Amino acid sequence: MIVDNYKELVHSLKNNSCINTNCDRVGRVRQVLFNLNHPDQNFRIIHVVGTHGKQYLITALLPLMGQSKLKIACFHRDESLDPCRQIQINGQAINQADYVRNYWQIYCHLPLDMAESSLTLEEWTFLIAINYFATKNVDWLILSARMGGIGDISNAISIPDLVIVTSCCMDHWRKLGTTIRQIAWAKAGVVKRGTKAVIVGPEIKGEFHKNIANFVKKKGVKVIESSQFVTLTIKKEGQQPACLQVATPRQHFKLALADYPDEKQLRNICLLLTVANWLKDNGLTVKTTSTVLV
Repeated sequence: MIVDNYKELVHSLKNNSCINTNCDRVGRVRQVLFNLNHPDQNFRIIHVVGTHGKQYLITALLPLMGQSKLKIACFHRDESLDPCRQIQINGQAINQADYVRNYWQIYCHLPLDMAESSLTLEEWTFLIAINYFATKNVDWLILSARMGGIGDISNAISIPDLVIVTSCCMDHWRKLGTTIRQIAWAKAGVVKRGTKAVIVGPEIKGEFHKNIANFVKKKGVKVIESSQFVTLTIKKEGQQPACLQVATPRQHFKLALADYPDEKQLRNICLLLTVANWLKDNGLTVKTTSTVLV
């Protein structure tokens, strides 16, 4: 079907959602990336997985990384959003003409056994995002898995520089597995040999933590424990605003807080500070402030 109009194209691709989703969807998307000469290898990737906390982390990371004056891309996985709004560079969404243009570039490189209808709208949008980011010479991509990790289409990429596991629990056991080991493997399965590090969120403990750490270490990848890297202490005296004392192996500093953070916010801040430190070690100019963190 020849379509040059964005709305008609999206409507057409939505009709592909009824195709067989039981086959190796990640493998099919990876085939297309191969035919496109691996556009995902043209920039560095932060792959974010986890049951909860992905949205906060990504929302906080974007302005943090934006301080570097580099091109920071984000593929925001949200079916409630228009496909164009899911694909952004420095906060600017892809326009409809570029979406259609990249669609046709990819269409011309589909494997011989694959048709336009072989891929869902979500898969098409992912491929369009990766191809678009490569043509725009982005420096970094923040990529989120929607559910799980190893079976998510975001896992079609070659090697992420950094994997962040925000949290892990049994919420999606019907789709990811019935045991802690299966669910931990579903999350950590996005880690590949060559990944520089995996940062584990502070709420991942017990058997979940043990299984994730074991899987990652078998890949020869470094595990960074956010709960061990950052120590947070809240100080409040009289009517003065609360103050957050932050201690890491390299520095100690204070942040003034407008509101008293709860445990969830403290875990989020702990994880974000750990990521910020890793980014600094990898050449990015980032400055943490209370505005960014809370």
